Amino acid sequence: MLGPVYSHVTHFVPPLIIAPAIALDLLRPKIQTWSGWRRSLACRAVFLAVLLAVQWPFADFSAVAGFAQLGLRNAVLSLLRSAHG
Repeated sequence: MLGPVYSHVTHFVPPLIIAPAIALDLLRPKIQTWSGWRRSLACRAVFLAVLLAVQWPFADFSAVAGFAQLGLRNAVLSLLRSAHG
């Protein structure tokens, strides 16, 4: 069970993790011959950089638009209502 979610959740993949995962998939073949420490540091740096590049605008938009206090479901519904009406 995840936090305050009161329904049975079998798996959870935060959408913002997809971009860093793709970046790591693209990076790995290029650094395959590096030593373990260098590969580890490169993967950490790329993951952090891509995560921040994706997360920062999303968090900024959520805070500015007032969706940070609404929760994801209500924020999406609010966006849909404003787009249709």
